[in-house]
Amino acid sequence: MKIQVIATIALIAVAAPGLAAAETLAAKSAGGVAIRYNDLNLQNAPDAKAMLHRIREAAVDICQPGETGIEATERFETCYRKTVDEAVARLDAPRVTAALNPTGGERKLARLH
Repeated sequence: MKIQVIATIALIAVAAPGLAAAETLAAKSAGGVAIRYNDLNLQNAPDAKAMLHRIREAAVDICQPGETGIEATERFETCYRKTVDEAVARLDAPRVTAALNPTGGERKLARLH
């Protein structure tokens, strides 16, 4: 069976002066991250949620939430949301999109175990 992968979207570096991590983030995201999902059936809700969890984990890895402070937190959150949104859009799997955007319309950052 062919292994299916998606590459997370290259991070769109926020163009703001003084972003120390921007170069690192752009360099890391330029190659993207492969996310395997050949073991999932994206047509069912539990597997779609599992795929979304994998995308979120990859986004955390790409955006590297290691710094502290308000500005660093804002940079991470912006990077994280853009990376997840773009990866889900590129995947084009309706159940994964539905898992990202619950009917209440409220989005929360994922808790990683």
